Amino acid sequence: LPRLFGSILNHNLTFVIDTSGSMYSKLDFVKENLIETLISRAYGLEEFMFNIIEYSNEMTKWCDRVVTCIPETVAKAIEWIRSLESKTGSHALAALQAAFEDPTCTAVCLVTDGLTDADPREIYNMLMLSSQGRPVHVICLVEDRCEVGRHNVLENVARQTGGSFQIINLKQSTGTQEVVPVSRVDYSTLRERACCSETNRCSALEKYPYPLPFRINPGRGSAEINFYKYQPAIKVSVKGDSVDSILGAPVLTRGARVLTRRSSDGYYYLGYISQEVKGERTRQFLVEFARSKSLKGKVQNRLQETELYDLVHYEDARRLPVFVGDRVLAPLDANMEQYGPGTVLQGTDHRGSNLVNESSGSLIINFYSGQTKKVPLGEAAKI
Repeated sequence: LPRLFGSILNHNLTFVIDTSGSMYSKLDFVKENLIETLISRAYGLEEFMFNIIEYSNEMTKWCDRVVTCIPETVAKAIEWIRSLESKTGSHALAALQAAFEDPTCTAVCLVTDGLTDADPREIYNMLMLSSQGRPVHVICLVEDRCEVGRHNVLENVARQTGGSFQIINLKQSTGTQEVVPVSRVDYSTLRERACCSETNRCSALEKYPYPLPFRINPGRGSAEINFYKYQPAIKVSVKGDSVDSILGAPVLTRGARVLTRRSSDGYYYLGYISQEVKGERTRQFLVEFARSKSLKGKVQNRLQETELYDLVHYEDARRLPVFVGDRVLAPLDANMEQYGPGTVLQGTDHRGSNLVNESSGSLIINFYSGQTKKVPLGEAAKI
């Protein structure tokens, strides 16, 4: 396969190409590599379907949905690809969202040199709502090795969706450009995409056309939620007994109640911030979980070191009003101990300063596991 896209082997793939002004010196190289890839796939043995979306100050689709990659469709695509020009502006969010609107698309390949004009939190939220287990493979183009390390948002996009992240240095050599791979990380290996054998399929997979955002822990037989809450714009530092955010996030004090993803099963449980501990790459905190009623009389492992993006400030999240379509963490069990992510299908929780007086009624929530349950008002934490 050609040089740029050779490692991406998905069958129903939408290419999302950045044609903004910063891509001016790189766009011709991307276009030629894309053309070579489509020609190679058109004459290959395996069936392949594709679509192309380009974005700058506006977003344009080549086709409404993925189409079969045969010589006839590739010939039409080549004409369109060659007409692409670099323009000002960058609407990456709209382009990614458009790619996921196609139900027949099973993966996205994003080619860009950065997401400088995009709000990372909007992108992460959109991916959580729209990707539905479909990976985003990110190819980040740089012209200077000094640019490496400035693209954490792009890597988080790949990590959150279980895709791959590549940094490619377009090295100038005798008037031509050649690919010099700088780094590549494949996050799909971190997500187990099958939860049952071929002879005993899980009923949940029949409901959802794409791999669910769960991992199965074979030792326990319970789902580990591959749920990421990235906070890239928040820098945290400890001052005395408080963990202070610089850009307006909730202030976490020692003893603050938090919903914490337990590493043993992937669900969220109530706990308390004990202290900050030194992590290898990210901020981590020692969390003490509340005692479990279901494990009363048994030894309970209540301490866990947890990364910042696996923490949700419980009280602050419960103060936010909840409406239909909102994403929440809500209790899954009768003891109100185990929390999972889901979407509100029915009900409204206006909330306010007096949660007790507003806590009659319930929300109907569809959880990521496929379950739909009624949850009392005041219990769901908006995320």
